[in-house]
Amino acid sequence: MQLSKANLPKIMSSENVLMFSGIIAAFHLGKVSPAVPILQETLNLTVIEAGFLISLMQFAGALFGLIMGGFSEKIGAARSILIGQFILIISSISTIFVYHPLQLLMLRAMESFGFLMVVLPTPGLIRKLVPANKLSFRLGLWSCYMAIGTSSAFILGPYLIEMIGWHGWWYVPAVMSVFCMILLQRGLSHVLKRSNQKVYTFEDLWNTQFKSVLKHKNTWFVGLAFAMYTGPWITIIGFLPTIYHQVGISNIYAGFLTACASLVNIVGNILAAVLIHRGIQAKKLLMLGYLTLFVTVFVAFSPFYTLISIQYIAILLFSAVGGLIPAILFILGVKSAPNNETVAAAVGLVQQCSSLGMLFIPPFIARVAEGVGSWNLTWVVIGIAALIGLLLSTNVARQYQ
Repeated sequence: MQLSKANLPKIMSSENVLMFSGIIAAFHLGKVSPAVPILQETLNLTVIEAGFLISLMQFAGALFGLIMGGFSEKIGAARSILIGQFILIISSISTIFVYHPLQLLMLRAMESFGFLMVVLPTPGLIRKLVPANKLSFRLGLWSCYMAIGTSSAFILGPYLIEMIGWHGWWYVPAVMSVFCMILLQRGLSHVLKRSNQKVYTFEDLWNTQFKSVLKHKNTWFVGLAFAMYTGPWITIIGFLPTIYHQVGISNIYAGFLTACASLVNIVGNILAAVLIHRGIQAKKLLMLGYLTLFVTVFVAFSPFYTLISIQYIAILLFSAVGGLIPAILFILGVKSAPNNETVAAAVGLVQQCSSLGMLFIPPFIARVAEGVGSWNLTWVVIGIAALIGLLLSTNVARQYQ
C-alpha cells in the first residue's frame, strides 16, 4: 500500500529521501578507491587506469550534462532519479562478468549515466519542494551527499573487501540502491503522479532552455569554478589510499584515514549552509575556501614538509574548509539559471563542467606523478586550479548578494 506524503514520518520527508538517494549514488562513486590496491593485484590495474577508474564516474556528466539536464526535465526529475538508481544497480551487479580492466572501465562509464540521472535533477526538485526561506540551507545540506557517501565507502570498503572480495564489494551499493528505489517510490509518490503533466519536445528544450543557458556566462563561471574544486578534491580523496599504501600503511588504516578526510568535508558544507542562511557574504566564504585549498595542498604535497602527520592535518583542512565551496556553488548554480524553467539545464551545465574536472584532473595528476616519480608536483596543479576557481566564483558571487 502506497504511503501518502502526509503519513510519512518526518525522517521520510521528500527532501530527506532525496538526500539519501544522493548519498547512495556517491557511495557508488567512492567504492573504487578502497579497492584500487586489490584491483592492481588481481587485474594488473596501472596507476593511470586507476585514475580513469576513479574519474570515469563523471563520463556522462562531462559529455552530456547539459543535455541530460533537459532530458531529466522532459521525463520528470523523480522518474529520472529512479532510472538512475536502476542503472547503478545493473552496472554494479554486472561486475560478475569482469576479469579485465577494460571491462571494469566500460561498466564504470555506464555507471556514470546512472550517477548523473540521480544527482542532476535533485537540486531543481529540492527547489520545488522546499519553501524559499529554507532553500539556501537545504541546498547547502544537499552538498554533503558526496562527502557522506564516499566516506562511508572508504570506511566499509577495506573490511568488506577482505571478507567478500572486490566483486562482492561491488554488490553492496547495488543492494543499497534497491532499498533506495523503494523509498523513492514512496517518498516521491506525489511528485511522480504529476511528473508528466508538462510535455517537452527536444526542439522546445533547445529553444526554451539550452540556448539561454549556453549564452549565460554566470552559469559557465559557476561550472568552471566547480571543476577547479571537484577535480582536485576527488583526486586527493581518490588516490589517498594508494598513496598511503605506497608508504607502507595498511589498507584498512589507509581507508580509515581517507574516510576521515572525506567526512570532514561535511563540516564546511553545513557551515556554509548555516552562514549563508544567516547572511554572510558568499564571496568571503569562497575566498576562504579556495585560498585554503592553495595553502594546504602546498603543505601536503610539497617536498618541504615530510612528516605524514603534518601532511595529513593539511589534507583534513583542505577537505573541511574546502567544503565551504560546493555548498555555495550549488546555491549559485541554481540562482544562475536564467529563469525557473531552465534550472535543470543550468545545473546540468554546471555538472558538465564539474564532471570534466573530475574526469581529466585525476589522470592528469597521476601522469604528472608517474612522470616525476612522486606526488611532489601535485600542489602546483591544484594550486593553479584553486586560483582560477577563486577568480571565477567570486565574480559571480558579487552579483547575487
